[in-house]
Amino acid sequence: MRFTFRLSELAAAMRWAYAAADDPLQESIARSKERIYALMRRARDAEEERHALLWRTLAEEQLDHVQQLESTRLKYFTYATVGFFSSFAVVLWAVLLWVC
Repeated sequence: MRFTFRLSELAAAMRWAYAAADDPLQESIARSKERIYALMRRARDAEEERHALLWRTLAEEQLDHVQQLESTRLKYFTYATVGFFSSFAVVLWAVLLWVC
């Protein structure tokens, strides 16, 4: 029971680390998504086809930027998770060596 409780706490901590509200990458992602929505609204409401194409192109560039930020964020989360589990394994081995 205690192990499953710790495991659920660990899962909750990792979820928080990935979806924290004060994460600078998440703030940047949210701002970029707002810009994408604004650019797409401008493209939809544009009078000329040339302006609509320009706004769509800018929105696509912002979307690429958001995808890069999200992949960076996932990469950092993966590094943190692997680091945590490897540190846990090292501590576990140290305790086992000390006990035996």
